[in-house]
Amino acid sequence: MIETGRVVAVVCAVVAMVGASPAAAVGPGRAECVWSAELLPLPEGAFAGRVTGGAGDWLAGVADDQGVLWRHGRLVAAGRAFGSATELRAVNPDGIAVGSAAGTDGRPRAVRFDGAYEYLPAGGTSVAMDVNARGDAVGYDGAALVVWPLDGPARILAMPSGYAAYRQPIIDDDGTVVARTGHIQNGKLRWQGFAWNPDGPRVPVELGDVRDMRDGFVVGAAGEDMVAAGWGLDGRPAKVFPGGTAAVAVGRDGVVVGAGRVGEPLLWNGSTPVPLPSPAGYVPGSVTAMGDREAGGFVAPANDLGTFPVRWTCH
Repeated sequence: MIETGRVVAVVCAVVAMVGASPAAAVGPGRAECVWSAELLPLPEGAFAGRVTGGAGDWLAGVADDQGVLWRHGRLVAAGRAFGSATELRAVNPDGIAVGSAAGTDGRPRAVRFDGAYEYLPAGGTSVAMDVNARGDAVGYDGAALVVWPLDGPARILAMPSGYAAYRQPIIDDDGTVVARTGHIQNGKLRWQGFAWNPDGPRVPVELGDVRDMRDGFVVGAAGEDMVAAGWGLDGRPAKVFPGGTAAVAVGRDGVVVGAGRVGEPLLWNGSTPVPLPSPAGYVPGSVTAMGDREAGGFVAPANDLGTFPVRWTCH
């Protein structure tokens, strides 16, 4: 129990390079295996849930108003941080999870779970959105982009004047943070990606809407038409994932998951999209996470309401 202008250039560059992009590294047998779906168990008394993040052998998520952790498909921990409504958003390979919980004033507060919950230091409304293998978290304190190391004080990541971070910041295992930012130029909203190196300067990078990162490879969506794409911060070529509108997570062996043209869950082991099935009696929902050996997300019952957490494994 838990204790309580540029986007067009970006997508054109990606499409132009996809033919030259090497296939992602894959684990043994992944190209030949079949992915199957199974529902994940819910805590006693919970009526609905979903997976929100994954890493290693772990999946994290939400069941009603509880944070939940699963390992190898088994419910490991479930509960509310300090008795308040809790949402876990990401987990690392050691089972350290981050997210948010309602504070005493009712506003969301960033939390980290490492055997027990702790509030992360923040000045007001805050949320932790990603965590790396060391347990360092990244998220927002108000509008400020913040890193909360597992040990040591929080640090604010500096923005150029007039810029604001947008949506999902992500953190790699070496401490590099990537986020998409926006600013107004000549009366129009312009987008710009940045990478904050742990021991170096902030660097502008050409990418789209970012969702996840593994070993310097970022996945997300590019262009106004939303094309599933990936970008290498270490010089690897940019890549498009055919048939997808967004790549949402990447596993340690290079397997990528995301959404198809009508939101259906897809997996790419290289460049070929593979539809992820639903358990019998359920309709497709979304894939939201990728661990080392499994993907996670949610499905909906064909004849009822609500969403239920699901994992996909490769056999």
